[in-house]
Amino acid sequence: MRDLYYKVKRNHEKVFERIFNETLNFLKENVDGFINAKLYRVSTTLQDA
Repeated sequence: MRDLYYKVKRNHEKVFERIFNETLNFLKENVDGFINAKLYRVSTTLQDA
């Protein structure tokens, strides 16, 4: 298993999540042996917590 981390520009989170989910669906439907991927968010301010 390999972890990949990406820093997403502020206010671009929704676009990133949409494309991530579209890519995830494609992989699940078309790649033999692909099981799953997860998207995690890191809270950077008290307001995000």
